[in-house]
Amino acid sequence: KPINIHLLFSPDDPSHEAEIERILSYLTFEFRERKYRCTLAELAELGRAFDPQQTAGRGAIRAGANQFKTTLKDLRDLFRNDAWIRKNCLVAVAGGLGDGTSGLQEDDSFAAMRREIEAFAHIIFASTPSQRDFWLGKRRDADRTFIERTYRALKPCLHGSDAHCDEKVAAPDLNRYCWIKGDPAFEALRQA
Repeated sequence: KPINIHLLFSPDDPSHEAEIERILSYLTFEFRERKYRCTLAELAELGRAFDPQQTAGRGAIRAGANQFKTTLKDLRDLFRNDAWIRKNCLVAVAGGLGDGTSGLQEDDSFAAMRREIEAFAHIIFASTPSQRDFWLGKRRDADRTFIERTYRALKPCLHGSDAHCDEKVAAPDLNRYCWIKGDPAFEALRQA
């Protein structure tokens, strides 16, 4: 299954929207021997190519965005080659079984890939006590030294409502709310 990775951008740069569009346009996905860039126009084209019934703009964009996948290599290349993204973006990866890296633990042949994805991420989207203890280096078999050596740094586990419907807005699973002490600014998230 694909792994759910989020790019969290700082709104502090006055031209951040244009910069985000520029950055995302470097990512490509190939379908039927054509490369599509991650732009609204080309996501719509991909959506129509994949599902010709998607003639409306929003439906075509939704279909294209659902099919568009990128690779860890392409994401790493973005960060290696662009100072703006390194300064203004945090990477968060889902840690769960369904769409996260824990789903890779069932197949040992993905162990190295799982470590690489988790090392690349700044944040783990997870809320279970066992995940928090692991990423804070509080387990006997995975102490702080192990986490920092294996994954570059301790990682904050953040959880909220992955609101794909109105009923989930401000209603995280099991009422596991996440509070970050600080100003409501990107810098507080970065410091977490």
